[in-house]
Amino acid sequence: MIYHRWSWKMISTVLAKGHGAFWRLDELIAWESEAQRGSPVTFTYTRAGARNLLRGFEILEMQVDHIFPYRVSDYVKYRYVRNWYFRFLPAPWFRFLEHRLGWHLCITARPA
Repeated sequence: MIYHRWSWKMISTVLAKGHGAFWRLDELIAWESEAQRGSPVTFTYTRAGARNLLRGFEILEMQVDHIFPYRVSDYVKYRYVRNWYFRFLPAPWFRFLEHRLGWHLCITARPA
């Protein structure tokens, strides 16, 4: 699993914390990628970037998954309160979004 560049997390972080400054994407994601701020290293990859990273491997499967739906301020206190925009979203729609804009790019590969 690696982090998916074109994810809900990336879009929401750049819009909310970076005020739309997509040119600062790498800096913003590194700073805001975890529940605590300032992760020392967080890299994101597109599908093409993941293929490049795994040169020499045969990619058997690649899929996107996982949108974190909870408010971080509650989550760090072990309370699982969904963000307002996910509270009423039907489960099938949420899964649809996860498979396109999920934070995890899951890859199954083997040496070529």
